[in-house]
Amino acid sequence: ELPAEISGSIDSRGDEDWIRFSSPTSGLHTFLLDWTSASADYDLYLYSTGLSELESAISTTPGESFNYSLIAGTEYYVIVYGYSTPTGSWTLRIE
Repeated sequence: ELPAEISGSIDSRGDEDWIRFSSPTSGLHTFLLDWTSASADYDLYLYSTGLSELESAISTTPGESFNYSLIAGTEYYVIVYGYSTPTGSWTLRIE
C-alpha cells in the first residue's frame, strides 16, 4: 500500500537491501531515502521485475530521492545500496 515507509540497515560497504512491492495505483510517486550516519553514502535504485534499472539516485550528499511513474498492479524492486561505510540505519518513504 502506498504511501509507505520502510526501514532497514546497511551492515557493510557493498551491502544491498532489496524491497519488492506492487503499486496499487498508476501515477507519479516520490521515493525518498534518508539515513542516520552523516558520513555514509547510500544509493537508491528502482528496478523492474525483469531486473532492468528504471531510475536511480546516486549523489554523494546525504539523502537520495527521485520521482517515477508507476503502473498499477506492476511489481518493482527498490534497492538501497551501501556505497561506502560506515554502517547504519536507513528509512525509505514512497509517496
